[in-house]
Amino acid sequence: MNNNQDVRNICRYLGVKFKDADLIGIPYRIVTGRSLSEGKVELVERATKKSQLIPVSELVSTLKHF
Repeated sequence: MNNNQDVRNICRYLGVKFKDADLIGIPYRIVTGRSLSEGKVELVERATKKSQLIPVSELVSTLKHF
């Protein structure tokens, strides 16, 4: 298997996981990506699809205020 196939398989797997989380009603999704190197994560609210980048250090307090 080459790297392109690996990336496609990972993306497909993540898409299934995101859809499963939506189906069972998990209210928020925390996405780590390139911004993690800057100390930030993406927080996505399931109901509104609103997305925001927040510092990792503020993640818990942000979720408590929702």
